[in-house]
Amino acid sequence: MSKAVENQVNTLFEKTKDLRNPDEIKKYCEEFNQWMADNTNYSLDSLGSILSRAGFYKKFKSLELVQSENAELVETRDKNNNLKGHKLQHYAISFCGLTKKQWGERNETSRTLNRLENPEEIDPNTYLEVVAQLLQSDNQHELAVGLIAATGRRPHEILARAIFEEIANEDYHLNFEGQGKKRGDNPIFKIATLYPATYIIKRLKHLRNELKPFVNEIEKQHPNDISAQNRAIDSRRNGSLNKVVREYFGDKGECTPILKFRHGEEQDNCKALRAAYGRLVTERDCPKLPDATKSLYFAKQLGHVTGDNLSDKDLQHILTTFAYSDYYIIKPVPKPPEPMKEETNPTKLYKSDLEKLKNLQTKWKLPNQYSTLHQVLKKYELYIYQGKRIQELEEENMKLKELEKKFELLEARLEELEKNMTFTKTDSIHEVKITAKQNLTETKTETEYDFTNLSHTELWQTKKKGAWKEKILRSFTAIRRYNDTIATGDNDRLAINGAVMRVLSGVNGVQVGNWLKDHKDEVISHNCKYEMGNSKDPSRLDTYFNKKYGSAKINKLLQLINIECLDGAVKI
Repeated sequence: MSKAVENQVNTLFEKTKDLRNPDEIKKYCEEFNQWMADNTNYSLDSLGSILSRAGFYKKFKSLELVQSENAELVETRDKNNNLKGHKLQHYAISFCGLTKKQWGERNETSRTLNRLENPEEIDPNTYLEVVAQLLQSDNQHELAVGLIAATGRRPHEILARAIFEEIANEDYHLNFEGQGKKRGDNPIFKIATLYPATYIIKRLKHLRNELKPFVNEIEKQHPNDISAQNRAIDSRRNGSLNKVVREYFGDKGECTPILKFRHGEEQDNCKALRAAYGRLVTERDCPKLPDATKSLYFAKQLGHVTGDNLSDKDLQHILTTFAYSDYYIIKPVPKPPEPMKEETNPTKLYKSDLEKLKNLQTKWKLPNQYSTLHQVLKKYELYIYQGKRIQELEEENMKLKELEKKFELLEARLEELEKNMTFTKTDSIHEVKITAKQNLTETKTETEYDFTNLSHTELWQTKKKGAWKEKILRSFTAIRRYNDTIATGDNDRLAINGAVMRVLSGVNGVQVGNWLKDHKDEVISHNCKYEMGNSKDPSRLDTYFNKKYGSAKINKLLQLINIECLDGAVKI
């Protein structure tokens, strides 16, 4: 449609450029207005911009103006609506497009203010992933959008005008030349890039090679008129570029677009990418600077403030930057490396499977069928891995149950032996229950040495008789301290029983059993404090609370207690 409007503007200009009669000029202008009404549906907000892009104002301002013949005297006013003076204006400008009242209404819009009052968040990681996909694409429209998103440049700048040059020791910045809206000026200034500058330059070169025939065609249509060429490029490619933006960043009706829609807009476009770029590079490069400094940096990146010899007057251009400042970021913005493109091969699918693949691509919001198939394979690999782990855990569980049964049988056998066997004085003190006379003799010998002054390491290394009591006491104290001060209660407390005390103290089961019976009240009190006692009879010393953990976890908890409470003295 922009091309059709441009043709109508050219026709109107040719019919009226030599006329010196207001009525004749008005007749052709009314025909133009009628055509615009019948064939377009531009809003008041956009009509002035549409006519400007079609070259309407530039053409009629270029003519020699004669008051009352082809022009009238009109007022000029400042931003506060104070009268500044008068100027000649061609009748076509007065008769076509917006009326004076409409221009006033258009200039009084609150669109930017509304956006700033309703900002949207960008997730930098998700956004950068999509940009990487576009930069790797072999499709020229997708690659162009990727470069727009990664550099914040306008479409016609990326497609035809931009010249990028590397800067020494600046991996994520480059020099840019070819700004489109600096009329009569051609500044060269440094801009930031979301991906490494060398990679951006390489991908731009690839795109330009693809676009040579297209750009040459435009240049032949509008020789020596860069502005007209830029308008023609935008006119012919904006539709395809915006389509890519909608496909990758979000379209009308989507609840969770990658790039949230700006306030008052129903879908993303290249201007939204420019706004997102500005916020991303500003928060990445100036995370801790004052807001005013960030605004200046933002303006420089978009080319609103350029030049080396700036003055305070140049700050007025930051007002233009505010129109792009409605995105915000909470997460840190990374500097991702050059994307690595994997090679692809053509894959044939059954028609029914292809439809399923397309449905999954839509559901997962993936850019192409290759990435969708890759995701399917990843999920399959995860499924296989989880199946193997379930099988391994089931086998381990079976082995654990068998060991628990054997352990229960051994405990029962040991208890039976303790009750029924009669021991003699010649029995080994480490294997049998000692007699009262031996116990008395041993106690007398053992009390002759004070083990309480030994460190944990010294205690567990000593070969002296009688050290077993201190080892059991310290093991009991260590488990109790761990449960009281270190454990969180999230399935990580350990009940005190014969099994864990034997492992931690290194003392034989008979001595551990006797010690626990002698300190029965303390042991039961601690276990019941954390609901780890005998579930059927809390007054009993034996408890099976720890069996729910399994031997591996019990061993892990004992190692933790050993390190945290016994200085790692025990060899478990």
